[in-house]
Amino acid sequence: MKKIIIAILAIGSLALVLFGWWQGSGQYLASADQSFGYIAAGRLAGLLAVWTVLAQVMLTSRANWLEQTFGLDRLTHFHHYNGFVVLLAIIAHGPLLAIGYGARLGQSAWREFWQLALGSDETFQAVLAVAIFILIVAVSVVIIKRHLRYETWYAIHFLTYLAILLAFGHQLELGQDFQNSIWFSGYWILLYVLVGAHVAVYRVIMPLYRLVRHQCTVAAVTPETASTVSIVIRGQALSRLPWRAGQFVIVRFLTKGLWYESHPFSLSCLPNGDHLRLTVKVLGDFTKKLSRQLPIGTPVLISGPHGAFTPEQATHDQAILIAGGIGITPLRPMAEALLGQGKKVT
Repeated sequence: MKKIIIAILAIGSLALVLFGWWQGSGQYLASADQSFGYIAAGRLAGLLAVWTVLAQVMLTSRANWLEQTFGLDRLTHFHHYNGFVVLLAIIAHGPLLAIGYGARLGQSAWREFWQLALGSDETFQAVLAVAIFILIVAVSVVIIKRHLRYETWYAIHFLTYLAILLAFGHQLELGQDFQNSIWFSGYWILLYVLVGAHVAVYRVIMPLYRLVRHQCTVAAVTPETASTVSIVIRGQALSRLPWRAGQFVIVRFLTKGLWYESHPFSLSCLPNGDHLRLTVKVLGDFTKKLSRQLPIGTPVLISGPHGAFTPEQATHDQAILIAGGIGITPLRPMAEALLGQGKKVT
């Protein structure tokens, strides 16, 4: 039921964007002059570009109500394919407007494009935003193909926030669809506020609140094998946190050489109100630092718990748990939880 409600809200949000565009520019499509059709299509592409970018940010906002409904794997899958829609809309926006306005003024689309791009501070900022978005998608594809560092992927994606800010002023200042519609302008600002609030609450405020409230620190760093280490985290009133077996957290260790990176790790023990345990395989630079130079007493910034892979997914009295390598980490507490429910576990 939750999925249906969220889908309806998303479709309704997009429908309002299309309605606002139709009131402002969509009726140009009925004009005999083809240039108006290109202009209308270009404005629509710009609106869709921003709406889909905001959707991208919402999908990665770590909002519990979204993740617990769909699961991180589905959100990530949709985020991946939505990225291509973003790219197509962004690439189409400028050229379509250049063709339309160029035809009206009797000049080439190429010349009109550069006149639009350099015509004001707002349009120049928009061009920078487009360049950043193209860079993000291009580098992401390279990282996926070449398996480059996670830190590089994360840093490049962080530029998304800058690109959104650059595009915001451009649309409200120059967008014809907004200039004659108070409700559409208000709705557009509301979308930015809602998405920004989700990012602020779930990525910043909640982790900081938990750091202050629960005072989580590293209590022990224990080698399990030559390439695996367990990190025990203790704090105050941990029983009040909504942990479940099979879930993971995104942690940031506030110590020299580690504080500027956050990484996801599965919980490797049942929630017990006394401590959390993360079991990590040493695969890259960050995990090597964890195994060698993570001081006892280091404060830990925690986002989560995340993930819908929990005992509630088991609907029968028997369960088979299959994992490879470090993937066994979430299955250990999962097996304990299922056994505690009287299920037969293999």
